[in-house]
Amino acid sequence: MVFGFVPAIIRIQDLPPMPQVVSKILQLDENNVELSSDQLQALVSVDPALTAKIMKMANSAFFARSRKVSTLSQAITLLGFRTIKSLTLLVSASDLYNAKKAKKKIRKELWMRSVLAALTARVLAEKAGKNHIREDCFVTGLMKNVGRLIMLLHAPDAYADIYSHSENGYKEDTLHTLEEKVFGITSPEVSRMALQEWNFPEVVIQSTYTSFKTPIESPEDMNPIHLLTILAERYVFFKNLTGTFDLPEPEKEKLLALFVHDARTLNFSHEIFEFILTDLYKQIKEDDFYHFTSEIFSL
Repeated sequence: MVFGFVPAIIRIQDLPPMPQVVSKILQLDENNVELSSDQLQALVSVDPALTAKIMKMANSAFFARSRKVSTLSQAITLLGFRTIKSLTLLVSASDLYNAKKAKKKIRKELWMRSVLAALTARVLAEKAGKNHIREDCFVTGLMKNVGRLIMLLHAPDAYADIYSHSENGYKEDTLHTLEEKVFGITSPEVSRMALQEWNFPEVVIQSTYTSFKTPIESPEDMNPIHLLTILAERYVFFKNLTGTFDLPEPEKEKLLALFVHDARTLNFSHEIFEFILTDLYKQIKEDDFYHFTSEIFSL
């Protein structure tokens, strides 16, 4: 097993910057929607590229209305504060994953897996009757594993070897053991370091302590955002939504059994379980956020 040269242990100053607008938006008070919407408009309006993407989404087929949305204020009103917040994060995260460095195939897979987990977690939240946390689930699913990307950007050849030897990150124990050996730190630790530096909410930071491979002892006692994110990660793997890593049948069955066991805590009906297993991905592919990601990498 040969790993590429690692220039240095990852430190705070090595972290890629997160746009200032994201940090400020994350700190807005969602309980005061009117005030937050005004503040949101002021923050977004200074970023022409972000404004253009929001306007494009507001005028997309998914949100289409009889009248064209022509102002940022109208777009925020139409899409809502939390959707704009998630879109802002999606655009900023895509810049990280689209960094012009080597190993595009791995960056693409990490990006796809994060986006698909985020979108899946949001749909699962809706089906569980937890619309109030759907965007929190999206943010958590999108950012939970950002440490893997940071390591890849820091030392592309070394991390590509680690990723390959851990079956594309599926064998998390192997992944973390090799990360520790080569970098002196694991990707969840790097995720926590980055999310803290970028001022993400504590619920997102705490999600980095969870693992989709580990059976949940008391799912009913777990933070529902974390539970829904774990279920989403399992779903992306056992359905091979990225189309890049097809698990052996015994592993698929094991992951599906874990999914079904822990999802029962959410009191899904038989019909919802059927929808999840047969039609959930179809709904995801109709989501405008999914189509936006195809502008970065072809999904």
